[in-house]
Amino acid sequence: MNKTILYDILPDDPVIFEIGAHHGEDTSHFRYMFPRASIHAFEPDERCLRIIKNLHIAIHLYEGVMSDVDGSVEFFPSYNKYPEHEWDGSGSILQPTKHKEMITQVAFGAPYKVPSVTLHTYMKEHNIGMIDFIWADVQGAEERVIMGGIEEFRTKVRYFYTEYCQTELYLGCPNRERILSLLPNYSVVFDTGGDVVGDMLLKNEEIP
Repeated sequence: MNKTILYDILPDDPVIFEIGAHHGEDTSHFRYMFPRASIHAFEPDERCLRIIKNLHIAIHLYEGVMSDVDGSVEFFPSYNKYPEHEWDGSGSILQPTKHKEMITQVAFGAPYKVPSVTLHTYMKEHNIGMIDFIWADVQGAEERVIMGGIEEFRTKVRYFYTEYCQTELYLGCPNRERILSLLPNYSVVFDTGGDVVGDMLLKNEEIP
């Protein structure tokens, strides 16, 4: 997504949730674009967390995942089969399925437990009344994120940008149609499409 669109749709001091922060590239960009923003980043992979912390960005960092569970969940870390090329960008709380067949250079390690929090609980504990923008890159776990805060998505989230899988790369991952069915009050601002994966920006039509 061309992030300059955010200047047109967000206030100068937005509340931004980045769910799946990876190495903090987008986190840094959000901070640069909106110096007055309140940014909440979520990342479970211990390798990525070390990189994010070294960036020294002024954010609220949750060292775990956002899902439909308060407590802990299993996380499947990803690796590159070729040691000279590290790859930690495909880890998921869902078991990888066709991902292993279609992207053969990426392997997955044994799952391990990571902290998990729902959107409902996190917003309540941090006294957050409204989220202006959610950026979600959660490798097939989009439905888990939504179901952990379905009422909040209906009444307290203005814009939702998410990746989706049209091919079942992870066990039980929702496709575009499933995500839209969970969020009937959202309209599609744009959609990149794609037979395997795509990205779309959604607007909550019930919030001014």
